[in-house]
Amino acid sequence: MMQKVSAAFKKPKEDSKPEEIGAQANGKVNGTANGKRHSKASSYVGPEEDHSAKRNEVVATFEKYAQLIHASRRPLPTQTGDGTYLEHEPSSSLFQDLKALSFKDYATLLEVMKVRASGQLVDDKTMLMERIIQLVSGLPSHSKNRTELTNAFLDELWTSLPHPPLSYMGDEYQYRSADGSNNNPTLPWLGAANTAYARSIPPLIVQPGSLPDPGLIFDSIMARDKFKPHPNKVSSVFFAWASLIIHVGIDRENGRFTKPRPDLPPGEAKKAWAKYDNDLFQTGRLTNSTWCLDPRARMDKKDTTPSGLGNQCSIEFNLAYRWHSATSAKDELWTENVYKELFGKLASEVSMPELLTGLGKYMNNLDKDPSKRTFAHLQRQEDGTFRDEDLVNILTEAIEDVAGSFGPRNIPKALRAVEILGIQQARKWNCGSLNEFRKFFGLKPYDTFEEINSDPYIADQLRHLYEHPDYVELYPGIIAEEAKEPMVPGVGIAPTYTISRAVLSDAVALVRGDRFYTTDYNPKNLTNWGFNESNYDLSINQGCIFYKLALRAFPNYFKPNSIYAHYPMTIPSENKVIMKNLGRESHYCWDRPAFIQPRVNLTSYEAAKLILEDQKNFHVTWGEATGFLFGKGGFDFMLSGDTPFHTRQREIMDKALYRDQWHKQVKEFYEYITLKLLHEKSCQIAGVNQVDITRDVGNLAHVHFASNIFSLPLKTKEHPRGIFTEHEMYMIMAVIFTCIFFDLDPAKSFPLRQAARAVAQQLGKIIEANVKSVSATGFLSSFIDSFRRNDNALADYGIHMIRRLLDSGLSASEITWSQVLPTAVAMVPNQAQVFTQIIDYYLSDEGKVHLPEIHRLAKENTPESDDKLLHYAMEGIRLNGTFGSYRESQTNVTINDGGRQVNIKPGYKVFVSFVSAARDPNIFPNPNEVRLDRPLESYIHYGVGPHTCLGRDASRVALTAMLRVVGGLDNLRRAPGPQGQLKKIPRPGGFYIYMREDHGSYFVFPLTFKVHYDGQLPPLKGSSS
Repeated sequence: MMQKVSAAFKKPKEDSKPEEIGAQANGKVNGTANGKRHSKASSYVGPEEDHSAKRNEVVATFEKYAQLIHASRRPLPTQTGDGTYLEHEPSSSLFQDLKALSFKDYATLLEVMKVRASGQLVDDKTMLMERIIQLVSGLPSHSKNRTELTNAFLDELWTSLPHPPLSYMGDEYQYRSADGSNNNPTLPWLGAANTAYARSIPPLIVQPGSLPDPGLIFDSIMARDKFKPHPNKVSSVFFAWASLIIHVGIDRENGRFTKPRPDLPPGEAKKAWAKYDNDLFQTGRLTNSTWCLDPRARMDKKDTTPSGLGNQCSIEFNLAYRWHSATSAKDELWTENVYKELFGKLASEVSMPELLTGLGKYMNNLDKDPSKRTFAHLQRQEDGTFRDEDLVNILTEAIEDVAGSFGPRNIPKALRAVEILGIQQARKWNCGSLNEFRKFFGLKPYDTFEEINSDPYIADQLRHLYEHPDYVELYPGIIAEEAKEPMVPGVGIAPTYTISRAVLSDAVALVRGDRFYTTDYNPKNLTNWGFNESNYDLSINQGCIFYKLALRAFPNYFKPNSIYAHYPMTIPSENKVIMKNLGRESHYCWDRPAFIQPRVNLTSYEAAKLILEDQKNFHVTWGEATGFLFGKGGFDFMLSGDTPFHTRQREIMDKALYRDQWHKQVKEFYEYITLKLLHEKSCQIAGVNQVDITRDVGNLAHVHFASNIFSLPLKTKEHPRGIFTEHEMYMIMAVIFTCIFFDLDPAKSFPLRQAARAVAQQLGKIIEANVKSVSATGFLSSFIDSFRRNDNALADYGIHMIRRLLDSGLSASEITWSQVLPTAVAMVPNQAQVFTQIIDYYLSDEGKVHLPEIHRLAKENTPESDDKLLHYAMEGIRLNGTFGSYRESQTNVTINDGGRQVNIKPGYKVFVSFVSAARDPNIFPNPNEVRLDRPLESYIHYGVGPHTCLGRDASRVALTAMLRVVGGLDNLRRAPGPQGQLKKIPRPGGFYIYMREDHGSYFVFPLTFKVHYDGQLPPLKGSSS
């Protein structure tokens, strides 16, 4: 429409001047030449008059009588049978159309041209569509442009919707069918199983009556005499891999996958459970991605490549994908061995009738139940599965096995019968020739046999077999072609020339024609979680996601950064060359997959205390991660090791952190910052106060504390020149913390580590620059310091904290990477988590009975109320917290874990769970009840032993202060609906992970939890509010 509008009023050169009227066209006006009168009166200048009205009357009269004169001279109406004239109303000229436009219409035209030139979407708040309608309606009724623009408007309205629709509601269309039908709802059997092949090209060339013998063709141009490895060292896995990458995601978004009610009648319950099961299964099948390239791209402009129309496999591509040249030497040997097992002799000695008979017997002997069949001499276990070790060995060997190259004379002789059958089948289908196939894709047909293959032997064999290039059959021809030379980037699998072009078209047709990858590929069909999980990230392995499949299938064999999992399509030795050139060799582990001992879980209080206090025999495990993230300084962090050096590092930070009056300063700061955040982040919805107590209060309060303690570059209203916003700083610290302490999901580990390292390096370099500026001396340093001092209860920290660390003898680099950054990271996310868990518990059905007492205590400002609120906080963590700690065993020992004897060997990774330990009735009588008389030293969630949380005492003060502020809110309650619930996913051992706000992925820390409260907030100190 806009294109028509802007094009319609581009005036051609010949119409650039207005048309002259009447005698003016002949150079005369009212009997004068050149518009001049030759009389004396012409020199008189009288008062100016407006002659426009009179002129219009004259013109109208002249036109009226001119029409009458014209009518009187017209011939009789003999062209029609009803005695009427054929009217041909002339269209108005461009000039007349332009004359009909107002200044507002010209402004509309200019805006249309700007929108069209920019390619931007239309802002309908400008009423552009309505103004275009006004413009068109103002054109003369006989304007050609008016008609064209009206039609263009109709076209745009029509083409804004698909005709016919390609996405339909209902289970019949929502899920993939087993036979592939209903991919295109308007052509439901397009591409379905058991339907006829399509034909891409008509066979127009008249072929010779007698074509060469298929066996002779194979022996002359196909048979392998010597294995030719793939030039790019592609592994055999690439050509064997045809299965889908399945991600099974169970997500009950908005009750979508709600289990049937238990009170349903038996008949209805059976149907309901069947539908529930089917919905989960079918949605899980949608949540996959086998192609991560542009064919899935959404093109919103008109006249773009259509999508979701379905696809039908053609006979030509049935032949084009027979890549038997790529069979590896190892797979060739396996095929020969199969012949020996089935027939007792070499493949070359087996006749075609013997082969077909033998394969028929083999198929008849297969178990009817596929789940009971075996292969490669593997034995199924009692539960019907194969041993992971056996499957991993097969996969590992295949990854290390280089495939064969494309091109002639590289198909194993063991496949001779298969190739003969393929050539015969193509002839029965009456396939077109190689040249016809090439012309179909716009490729130049071969004029000589040497163009097909420059190898004199191959060209000569083709010449004697076919006599003319036009007679070369499709299948033998694509095998006999030369393979492309590797090109970086551009040519990866190095196929033959015609195949490389045809396969790209077919890939686009398959993927773009698939409704489930295009028109129906959206979060509503796949769920937000499934849509996000099946997507790819170009910053990780250039979008390759095979590692997800490998790590989820075999988490106890593949390390999260194993090159075998991340790039299995190229053999490891070649991958090493590639990664070294890219500078990414250190990102991956190059060891062959081997069994990884699962962690040992201990759940009793006694076992946890024993492990954590035995620093000699059970070492911390975080050093590798901190070293990866922070470099050498990371290895020196106090939690990175168990040496005396690490103990000294802890003492330095302890001395700098706990100063005189620290208790009072921390309490005042947290009471102030919690109330300040409530003031800033609360809003009113329908007159009710609402705040996201997790995202905007709990998480951010600790960010502000760490930023004030360590002078971090936090951007706030008070410090607008900071670098990172509150939420950015929290996410940076949460990602780094997760990488160090909770890197639990092998499939998420690699991208997590890459992201954590990137943000850690970015934040660390800024901190180091700040530390260096603090370490400077002189007038300039004092001047700069005056802008960075904390104007709050933590005035003794910030740059003063940095100076105390400098006074300990540490360098700026050591302070940054082994003290400030890792300590700040260690104190923020977990403290934010426990605050949310406290509030979540006391708003739960079990805990809300205590809210009135918490509210009463919050209004008192006494040491006694502080002590009780502290116990309420500790009990909330004990009953709703999810903590634990890792150690690596250095000894062989058997431990009593609540009556269970657990043997631990050197090298075993041990996880002690605080969830079960916190409910040990031997330590916590009446463990499921809130009691305020429990000794503080009995709580284990801060750890015990040499690596007890350094910030334990400050954390207790902080959480008490925050509970006082939030617990003091009137009628504190959950927000109604899902927003007032923590979306938790249970994990073994009583742990949870949390869904993100969009439910598109999960995180180890809670990110959103909305609450309501009544009344007004107390005013901030120093504020008039």
